[in-house]
Amino acid sequence: MSNSALVSYTQISPNRNSPRNQPIRKITIHHMAGSLTLEQFGTLVANPGRQMSANYAIDQKGGIGLYCPESDRSWCSSSPWNDHQAVTIEVANDGGAPDWHVSDASIAALIDLCVDICQRNGMAQLEYTGDQNGSLTLHRMFAATQCPGPYLLSKIPYIAQQVTARLQAQEADPQQFVDVMVEKCQQRCIAAGILPSLCIAQACVESAYGTSELAVNANNLFGIKASGGWTGKTYTKQTREWDGSKYITVSAVFRAYDTMVACVEDYLSKLTTMERYANLVGCTDIREACRLIREDGWATSPTYTETLLARVDKHNLTQYDQLSGNSDMQRVWLDPVEVPVSVAMEYYMAAKKHGLDNDKAYHAENVTQRIRIDPTVLTSAAAMDFYSVAKKYGLDNDKSYHAEFVKR
Repeated sequence: MSNSALVSYTQISPNRNSPRNQPIRKITIHHMAGSLTLEQFGTLVANPGRQMSANYAIDQKGGIGLYCPESDRSWCSSSPWNDHQAVTIEVANDGGAPDWHVSDASIAALIDLCVDICQRNGMAQLEYTGDQNGSLTLHRMFAATQCPGPYLLSKIPYIAQQVTARLQAQEADPQQFVDVMVEKCQQRCIAAGILPSLCIAQACVESAYGTSELAVNANNLFGIKASGGWTGKTYTKQTREWDGSKYITVSAVFRAYDTMVACVEDYLSKLTTMERYANLVGCTDIREACRLIREDGWATSPTYTETLLARVDKHNLTQYDQLSGNSDMQRVWLDPVEVPVSVAMEYYMAAKKHGLDNDKAYHAENVTQRIRIDPTVLTSAAAMDFYSVAKKYGLDNDKSYHAEFVKR
């Protein structure tokens, strides 16, 4: 039985039963009724005279501490029956009575920790029923106490919903996401001199295979922040970062994109135009690339390189670093779109060049002109004729023009 990798501080309490006598089926949330740091909470539960402990604690900044291994029963909720099957979590307050407020950073860390606990212990959802029968329980269900306090109590249904939503989203097939990323980025990466395996591995890690809040709501697959003169759409969320000694939770503003392709192209633009990433252009060794991207400052996690390489190995991503002999064909199409006649003529000339005019695949009707291209398999060189026109008039990035690799 493992413990959470989100932990940044450990102080194991003597106040526990080892091992627990039941499998983990529940999570129990408490509040500290105070604003203890992780170290202060560790000192508290290290005292045998207190006769209390918890598996985890979360401080005001979202830091997470381990005080009782998950394999052991903590002394936390006044119920041996509950504690033997629950992972217990104490959350620091950033305000006192009567509300006992809890910070947004602590709530975000609590959700992250609950998701992690559920994933490692085979819990498909976190269900709050308001009584002892749910998989999310509270101290007040087993003793005459107001714990977890009015504010955190009001957030319990939201926490259960968020955890369950993330668990269900992460049931998506990882290989399916990899396949989509190959379609969206392989040719673009090769043209830019960036290893596709690096791009795909980063997308897998940063977006949790396309299921993260940022990926779902902002098409941001790489955790790219809205800095460096960004004038496009943005999305603000809580995020966990390494401050040099521990993980902390901060609020950050990220770039938002209309499509996945737009995100991939912005990612490649950063790597190929920013001086600090210049060592990645032309790099052909994925292990070297994963080391460099961490040293160049893309991520703060001290284990980022190892995490990327684990995805590379798991999905054999280096197989995508070269176009296969069957990958020089693309299926292209253009959704019906109204454009000026001058724009339509450029598409018509491209269609005529490749024998797709006269309603074979290219169609036009007078509105301004409404044009479309039926799905058509072409060589990549021919597809570039249509892509160039689409990019010129802002119809690329899957706005109207689409392309995908096919095998002959």
